[in-house]
Amino acid sequence: MRAYLTVYGSKFKAKPVADIIFNTDLTNPSVSLGSHEQVPHNMARMQRGATNLTRRHDLEEHAHKYAEKCVVKHNRDPDSLYGLNLYKINYTNTASARGLITWQAAVIGWISEAAQYNYTARSHQDNATGGFTQVVWRNSLHVGCAVKNCSSNAVFVCFYHPEGNIPGEYAQNVLPVTAPAAVAC
Repeated sequence: MRAYLTVYGSKFKAKPVADIIFNTDLTNPSVSLGSHEQVPHNMARMQRGATNLTRRHDLEEHAHKYAEKCVVKHNRDPDSLYGLNLYKINYTNTASARGLITWQAAVIGWISEAAQYNYTARSHQDNATGGFTQVVWRNSLHVGCAVKNCSSNAVFVCFYHPEGNIPGEYAQNVLPVTAPAAVAC
């Protein structure tokens, strides 16, 4: 039986697990991964001339609390100062999928939304690109992430400060690719 992942918040509904790189141990019920989630974020940001995100523990604590709910729903306080990205991977074959998930899958899910981003319009496009634009948002400087191993899925949560996806600020914060991606050997 093949395990599939579902990306919520983008047009990509399911991909076979074998098509993505996985290696994170999710046996701990709620885990924060430090640099593991920063590396793919920062590779996408580097390509667009944005500075690296740095890890912030208070954002990580918010992410832990949010992930503990095992719910993927953007229900933030409108006065919040934090940007938010959510990602959920459903297990169809729990024994083979659990423990084989990485932050690369979550961040690649968000970054894959770049294919739908309209650099001419430079605006939020019906929630189809909000994950991508938050990852590469130039004015966001800090990130804190957590993942929760729920009964039938894994929920990934990242909070960003300052928040991104601010109407009227896309042109200066979401830039096209200007540098090739670094390849790890």
